[in-house]
Amino acid sequence: MDRYVHTESVSLPHWRAKTVPNVAVTWHGIWYEIMHSKLFEELVFNSQETTPRSVGELHEAMPRLVDEIQFFPSYTQHICISKSAGEVLVNIYQLPQRNVHVILNGVDQTKFVLDPVSGAKFRRKHTFSKISEAHPGVHLLVAGSGPWGKRYAELGSNVKVLGALEPSELSNFYNAIDVFVNPTLRPQGLDLTLMEAMHCGKPVLTPNYPSIVGTVVVNQTFGYTFHPM
Repeated sequence: MDRYVHTESVSLPHWRAKTVPNVAVTWHGIWYEIMHSKLFEELVFNSQETTPRSVGELHEAMPRLVDEIQFFPSYTQHICISKSAGEVLVNIYQLPQRNVHVILNGVDQTKFVLDPVSGAKFRRKHTFSKISEAHPGVHLLVAGSGPWGKRYAELGSNVKVLGALEPSELSNFYNAIDVFVNPTLRPQGLDLTLMEAMHCGKPVLTPNYPSIVGTVVVNQTFGYTFHPM
């Protein structure tokens, strides 16, 4: 009887994969795209000098890209969470169309709903009273972890870096804001944060990556896009 193994990208060791007759891989992100985003970030933010961190990330990405390509013969079926990821596999990596399947990610519609009450509570918890008095409703809440947290915090007292939020707080966060901005420089298979914010009734502003404009923000009815440069 055939055995089927579900794995993400190249997380399954080759010595194990080669003994399994049918392996299906799920592509949440493709290193071909990630490599481009890292190069783009290097050109935009380090045009005059190269930082050790960026050099290390580029060196890390190259072997992962090679591993990704070398593992293709081990997979019989490829499942992509966005249309753009499937197009990369078919058009750039030249995989047979019959072996590439697009199954879009989804969000829990019972958790991410329009809720002004919870949004107001979240605002009272995370905004500054003095700024609210001088500029009612004008705040920048930065959610999530990352290397730029300190830089954001230095932008001014009306900017608050929340860090990584608990899953139970996400819906409250979306309901507390007026506009959701996703300034990422790294293309992803399908960014759930945009879908979560939209389900909470918020307009979104995001880079015009293929995975986003082809699946989520397909026109201005759903949100606004910009060139990451």
